[in-house]
Amino acid sequence: MPIGFLDYIDEVRLSTVALKPAAFLFARRPVLSVAGWPTNGLFQLRLDGAPGVSYILQANTNLVGGQWVSVFTNPAPFTFTESKVAKSPRRFYPAVGAD
Repeated sequence: MPIGFLDYIDEVRLSTVALKPAAFLFARRPVLSVAGWPTNGLFQLRLDGAPGVSYILQANTNLVGGQWVSVFTNPAPFTFTESKVAKSPRRFYPAVGAD
């Protein structure tokens, strides 16, 4: 069974030493998906990640070069509406954790 964010492990054994109780945090990777295509020519991305953890959504017109620009920062989960579709018909969107 996969361990999610804020799940607890009852016991950890290191060699013959047991540590009880131990709580470990495992942050989930952010997952981007298309949330919708409103009729006004915009589109929406949804970010699912560790609840309450802030993520930065970045954009770039070039996947392998150019400057990545931060376009939105918010705690997960959130929906981002892209308003520059006409200006940039092709954009790439990674999401990174906001430390």
